[in-house]
Amino acid sequence: MRFWSIAVLCLSLCACGTASQPTVQKPGRNALVLENIVLTEANRQGNAQIWELKAARAEYNRDQSVASIEQVKGVFFQDGKKALTVEAPRGEVRIATREILLMGGVKGVSPVRQTQLNASQVQWFPDKARLEASGSIVLSQPKEKLQVRAERLEGDLGLQVYTLSGNVRVDSEANRLKIETPRLVWSLKPNRVSGSEGVVARSLERGVSLKAPRASWEIGSDLITAEAGAGQAVIGEQKSPAARLTANRMTWNLGTQIFEGEGNVQGRMGEPELRFEASRAIYALASRQLRAERARYQQSAQNFSLESPELFADLQNNTVSAGGGRVTTRFEPKGAFQ
Repeated sequence: MRFWSIAVLCLSLCACGTASQPTVQKPGRNALVLENIVLTEANRQGNAQIWELKAARAEYNRDQSVASIEQVKGVFFQDGKKALTVEAPRGEVRIATREILLMGGVKGVSPVRQTQLNASQVQWFPDKARLEASGSIVLSQPKEKLQVRAERLEGDLGLQVYTLSGNVRVDSEANRLKIETPRLVWSLKPNRVSGSEGVVARSLERGVSLKAPRASWEIGSDLITAEAGAGQAVIGEQKSPAARLTANRMTWNLGTQIFEGEGNVQGRMGEPELRFEASRAIYALASRQLRAERARYQQSAQNFSLESPELFADLQNNTVSAGGGRVTTRFEPKGAFQ
């Protein structure tokens, strides 16, 4: 009966302290209807709020231990500070399980970067400071011109970390960037999004994409960092002129349009096709210039290979140079590079 005692206390406070006092109706023997009511709960010490809900109408059913509420405006707190403000057409305060359910199109705003949440339904678990949402979810930062769409959301309001799943799509208008992934974690305080279980990032203007098992992007920066998984490489591609790099780890600089790969780097690009393997490589997409370290270069048309500590290729002018130490060249049997 903890919630009921709190509701009664709040009712008496509202009646004494506000111009718009709650009114009481009696629709049935087992129900109590209150209008213009404020429901709230404090922590066990009584020195900090956990949540507060203002409702145009609340119907409390003693048998079901549920308070049904309409035209709701509220605040969820963490350590006495606002963690999320919410609005919804209707909802429920579930007294027995200590849960709050908001429905009918919920709008929320986090004080961290004024991040906005829209969802069909939101459920709040005060004991765990956990939020769950479902149905047409949009998490957005208008100032950054960024929004994320998903089917499900779990939020840790203490850490301000939101985990989105189900056909997740990120749209950055500022960067002309689109990211798709099955699962995304958005940490608001560093303002970083991290995708897993397969990530595809695409430039809407340049015909450039990055595919990886895992990738992260610190919003406001130009760098997307991608990591390979077991038996899976990171792939960076450019459609025209055609270029493809694979590596264990890769960064994509959205500002300078540079791919930088590390660990088991392999590439195919240019015409005639240049193939290479390296421990590290940097490829400038606009100028089509490549710099690779500890590289092995292959040219299949001439069955020719070259190994060197450093390799430089200018694909605009179709030139390749090697240096940095000992350079080894070989002419392989025909078909060796097929």
